[in-house]
Formats: sequence, structure tokens, C-alpha cells
Amino acid sequence: MRTYQNVFIILTPFQYTAMKIVFPEKIYNERSIIFHTKNVLISKEEHKGLVKKIKSYPFSLNDILKKPFKSVIDYRNFFKEIKTFIISFFQNNSLDKNINIVLGTEKDNFTQVFISYIYKQKNIKKKLIAVEEGLGYYVDENFKDKLISFAYFLLTPILFNQPISYHKQLGRHKKINDVYLRLPELIKQSKRINYFKFDLANKSNSFPKGLKKGKVLIFSFPNADYGLNEERKLDVIKSIITKFENRHIIIKPHPREQTNVFKKLNGDIKVLIKGAIGEEINYFDYEFIVNFSSSIIIDILSTGYPSERIYTIGLKRINFSLLKKTNYVEANKLKQTNFEI
Repeated sequence: MRTYQNVFIILTPFQYTAMKIVFPEKIYNERSIIFHTKNVLISKEEHKGLVKKIKSYPFSLNDILKKPFKSVIDYRNFFKEIKTFIISFFQNNSLDKNINIVLGTEKDNFTQVFISYIYKQKNIKKKLIAVEEGLGYYVDENFKDKLISFAYFLLTPILFNQPISYHKQLGRHKKINDVYLRLPELIKQSKRINYFKFDLANKSNSFPKGLKKGKVLIFSFPNADYGLNEERKLDVIKSIITKFENRHIIIKPHPREQTNVFKKLNGDIKVLIKGAIGEEINYFDYEFIVNFSSSIIIDILSTGYPSERIYTIGLKRINFSLLKKTNYVEANKLKQTNFEI
């Protein structure tokens, strides 16, 4: 039986990229476990430690409100399945007395159950570490969010036999010790958390600049994040494409996104594979870039790509200063808005 010192919970390709940059020695260590979803392609041969595939998805209040009875049953069963998996896993594996747990988000089901299980273990010193995975780390919390958090605290143990912590702003879970951010100066920091800055590989000098004409890059989104059905999403994408006549459209899907909707689009369109990392794209290959309030903006602007050629489509309002440097268009006004191209 091997004793593990580091646990990584990786749900997206970007989380994997960021964690390799922040913890290159730990993530490849033989005393490390990597739990990852099917959206993250990880070579077991590349890591000396243990690599395990898991099922996970965010806990959604919208699901509960739309179909309360069915959702409660589904979540109860899923939490039970996760608990069985975790208990079985640790019957055959052990943890060091000093354990590091690295995660990208505390909102998904697997992470919630895993944290609850680990922190019930006695005689183990735990360190919970969050590595920024997007704009969720930069949103502001208000009084309403505190009320929702209190409601989760009271009701989730009763409804699901599993406590669920609610934090609108990621990196605020009460157990988190360290948070690694690309832009720590943009948030109101907590006195109980240690904050560290990290950078992705600097691409500003790696790719030639000088925009290439005729290509538009669209960073798409998973429907579930905005509560859209396929018909509404298709309508939004089509409205964007019509703004860029006679141009080649390249769509970068989100790792959690269902891509069948793109088959209904007509024109000169290419869809990249879901596992591709947006931050590895040469943005200067594109005349314009479109996003949906995506954290990719942090990386795009860091390379010096001109902000006036970025269009941010607002499906819901996100108060993030970097988005204001781009051309912001509310989705419900998309058809009536003339893009200055």
C-alpha cells in the first residue's frame, strides 16, 4: 500500500495546465494522486503517482428550483456513489500525516464530498490549496450570497445527507489555506488565506504579432452555466456569425460543452477539439476574438492583443474590470448592435 502526500482534483484542461505551472514537482511526484474528469487528457505514463478518472459536475441551485423532487433524488444517489468510491479508494490506499489537497474549484460534487471526507480524518494535518481556474475567483459577494450560503449550511445536510458549502467567489471555502491567482490585486483578500501570484508561460514573445485578416475566433460556453437551451444558444451563435460576413469562423468549445449544436451552423466554420487549451492558441492569427465573459481574457490581454478587436457577449452580468476593456455587448441586444469591424 502506497502512502500519498499530495492530492490533485482536476476538472478542466486549464486547471491541469495551471497546476503543472504552480506545482511542477508535486504533480509528478510518486506520492501524488490525480483525480480527473474525462474532459482532461492525462497520460498515466507521464506521472509517477496514481491517476484516477472520476465523474463530477457542479452542484446547481437551478436544477433544484426547476425539478426539486427529481434533483434531490439524483443528487442523493450521486453523493452516495461518490462516498462509496472514496471510502473504497482509501481502504486500499493511505494518506501521509501531512496532506496537500490542490483543487481548481470547490463547487463541484466530487470536491465537496472529498473535502468533507478528508477533514473528518483525525491525526492528519491537511492543507487545502486552490489554483485559480477562471473568473469565478474575481466575482464579488453580497448580502444575498451570504443568505444563500447560510441556507446551504442548514438545508443540504437534510436534503442530500451531505453538507454543501456555497461560495459565489471561488477560493473562499472555510478550509482553504492558500490561493494562487494570476491577478490577486483585483480581489478583496481574506486575512485567513495566504495569496500567491502565478503566471502562465509568457507568449508575448513566442508568437509573431500582426493580425491576420479573415479569421474570427469564438470561445464558446456550456449551456448549463447560463441556463440556456440549445435553441437559444444556437440563436446567439448565429447572431454573432452574421456580424462577421465573408470570414472564416473558428469555434473553441468549452471542455464541458456539448458540441452537437455546432453541426446546425452553416458557412465557413471549424470547431476545435474540446480538449484543446485556449491559452495555447496564437491569438494574433485572428482578426477578431469573441468570448462570453471568459477568463481567457486575462491571457489574451496579457499578450498585447488589441482590446478593441475583442467582443465580450454578456449572457449574464459579471463585474470584472478586464472585461470592460473589451467591446461588451449584452446578449439580448446582440441582433440590434452593429459591430465596428
